[in-house]
Amino acid sequence: MSEAQYWTAEGVKTQNLIYDCAGSFLYGGYGIFGVGAKISKQLELPPHTKIKFNIDIWKLDDWYEEYIQIIIDEQIYKSQLLYYSQGSQICGLLETNENELIIPIEISISHTAKFLNIIILSTVNEDGFNESWGIRNLQIQILPCPNLCTICDQEPIQICSTILIQEIKINEWNNQRGFGILDKNSVIKSSVNLSAPHYQIKVKLQLILIDIQSLINYFVLEIDDLITNIQLTSNSQLSLCGSSYQESIKNIDVSINHTNNNSIIKIRPIQLTGQNAYWGIISFDIFIIKCSDKNCLKCTEKDVCLECIDEWVVENDKCNRLQNPFKIKQIKVKQYENILLDSQQQLKNESIILNKAQTFMDLTVTTQCNQNNYIQSNFIICHACEEKNIAYFQFKCQFKLNQMITFSIKLEKLNITSEELLWRSIIFSLILLLEIKMIKNLVQQQEIIQITKQIRYFIIMK
Repeated sequence: MSEAQYWTAEGVKTQNLIYDCAGSFLYGGYGIFGVGAKISKQLELPPHTKIKFNIDIWKLDDWYEEYIQIIIDEQIYKSQLLYYSQGSQICGLLETNENELIIPIEISISHTAKFLNIIILSTVNEDGFNESWGIRNLQIQILPCPNLCTICDQEPIQICSTILIQEIKINEWNNQRGFGILDKNSVIKSSVNLSAPHYQIKVKLQLILIDIQSLINYFVLEIDDLITNIQLTSNSQLSLCGSSYQESIKNIDVSINHTNNNSIIKIRPIQLTGQNAYWGIISFDIFIIKCSDKNCLKCTEKDVCLECIDEWVVENDKCNRLQNPFKIKQIKVKQYENILLDSQQQLKNESIILNKAQTFMDLTVTTQCNQNNYIQSNFIICHACEEKNIAYFQFKCQFKLNQMITFSIKLEKLNITSEELLWRSIIFSLILLLEIKMIKNLVQQQEIIQITKQIRYFIIMK
């Protein structure tokens, strides 16, 4: 029977753990599971929010006010009190009133942990040839997270996206005391790289407390400087392993607002009651909830970006690449002599309509240039209340009198994807600012003689 391959049995005195009860094969049963017998199983489950547990428990022979216990993680379930006379004679002791009874059990609980730990035992106090038990027809059903989510919360589901959630692997824990056993003074630590921009960390932790002598214990989860105090309240006293004191399995879910790329994680008890109390980690999973905008470097919520990657700017909490939709393809400079410019045309505003089909835009700017001085030009684009210098060039004036210099600039419109237009209207405008200064000395401290030109181009793109 394959059922036996996936259970671990303790407190039994035989290697054959399958019993044929009148054609029904049990795991355990007559002469097998008696006093001290206990079976356990651990299952790794896909992302889910609920589980439904079904099993048939078989009571065999001389029970008297005894019961079955089923532990599912931290939940403990007890059957009704069972007696030898309940049921009918099927197998086992073939004596009057030493009957067998099938007890169907169904348990439904909210559950999100990766691992499901099942332990089944009884309170019988005699060997398996006088009173025994077995199991059959184990079924475990889950309510999976929708849309193949990596994780999801209990109802109502708040986090559910395979794109925005990334599981982070922790390869190694370091016990700072240097011992292999984790006691009340142990601190374990691990470093983790959280390279993807994110705004929240979600930790799913499963602890086991061993030989504790109190139903209430306290731990600390520390991520960088963020400290979370965790109170662990056990449901009842139950000895599963260790000495005669109690054990408890606890599922812990913690969500922390967090944006750092690299983190140090520490776990330690601050109150673990028991002279020889120990603890261990069954599973530890850490997830980051990523910024929804792939061009965002730092966000405070899923859709609220504070900082974007290069060439993108924050606009209405989103990242927008339209800060610089132009690339300078060519700049030509030509100087003329004996031409006098109108000095009153230093400041100028121009509007340019650039149709969607246009690829290039040409600008021509003329300014004066005095001998042995330098013309210094900055070409700046203004967008989302930020400025970005996209071109810088300088030119030394050559002629002596009535000089003029002409800059011919060819701009190429960059491709703009539908994604980049998502946060803007179809028609939008920005400002190109061309500022030209005449500089007297480049070696020593620069002296600005005058700003010869300052032109604002209002670009309307359709």
